[in-house]
Amino acid sequence: MNNKKKKPTVLTPDKGKPTLVKVGYRDIEIEWISPDFKLDELTDCFGQYKSREGVIQMQKSLCGQEESNTLLHEVMHACVYGAGLNQAEGPLKEDNAEKLCMHVFMVLDLTRQKVL
Repeated sequence: MNNKKKKPTVLTPDKGKPTLVKVGYRDIEIEWISPDFKLDELTDCFGQYKSREGVIQMQKSLCGQEESNTLLHEVMHACVYGAGLNQAEGPLKEDNAEKLCMHVFMVLDLTRQKVL
């Protein structure tokens, strides 16, 4: 029996969708995939950052605001990880990283609305 987890099928991104983002010293690949209930990939979220693999996985079917917010959210996770802020004795835990992402969104939204 093979206990190795299968990887989801990476889909060809639509024209103009990013496939790579540089975070610090690291190139993070962006994979566009469909949710897969058998593999339990992206069935409870729109995207995820896999730090050990250096990959952000995004649901290909997202559009507009969902896609932008999710990609920025996952890039923020990569930034937090790259800076070592969420290590065992680091200043941030997972809940804090989520809060940080949300605060960045609020600032960007206020800037977009020309409030700041």
